[in-house]
Amino acid sequence: MIVKFKNQERQDSFLKLNKEYIVLSMQNNEEGIFYSVLADNDNGPIIVNADNFILTDNNIPFDWVCEVDEKRLCIQPADFSNDFWEKYYEEDENAEKTFYRVYQKLKKFHGWAD
Repeated sequence: MIVKFKNQERQDSFLKLNKEYIVLSMQNNEEGIFYSVLADNDNGPIIVNADNFILTDNNIPFDWVCEVDEKRLCIQPADFSNDFWEKYYEEDENAEKTFYRVYQKLKKFHGWAD
């Protein structure tokens, strides 16, 4: 999935107005729908309310999975399942390598060159 940041009210260094971002995961909970995208400040992925974006490409790779529990529904690459995000934010080296590999695969899927 590709989304374009549209919120002119939000002024920060994380996202740029009218810039497109690859969605890393999508989740729905009692507070709404949220996308995880890679921040512009080299601070890694951030979770942002979907209301801040326009969907420009709704294609997702075949290897994404849907996880459901009592509080949320999450759709993301299979490699990001289970405890991946906890390990990633704990700076686990293997999780960081997995993130980079999956992000490169998503860029290729969407035709984005380095």
